[in-house]
Amino acid sequence: MTDSIIADVFEAFIGAIYHNVSPEKAREVILRIFTPEIEKVSGDKNAKGLLQEYVQSHQQEKPEYTYAKYGPDHEPTWTANVFIGGKNYGEGSGPKKRQAAMNAAREALQKLNVV
Repeated sequence: MTDSIIADVFEAFIGAIYHNVSPEKAREVILRIFTPEIEKVSGDKNAKGLLQEYVQSHQQEKPEYTYAKYGPDHEPTWTANVFIGGKNYGEGSGPKKRQAAMNAAREALQKLNVV
């Protein structure tokens, strides 16, 4: 099977969901499959890196993250807090530790009026 055939089959699959179920369900399926790829290329893909660059350029202490894990091991929820100079600038949560940290960094960037 070539990439072109696989792409055509996937397009038909999404089209069938769109027309037979709903546009919202087609969107949900696409996001479920492609969210990791979308995050890799999105403008705010590396909120932690942007926060690090911001604090370095403003001669502030580097961000420090704390983590907590809740729920069962098979379906955990992580919470992260980001501190700069001992002050809590953001909190985030997610099913993975990395996602929780990114959400905390995103909140910190908003509080600092960077984004």
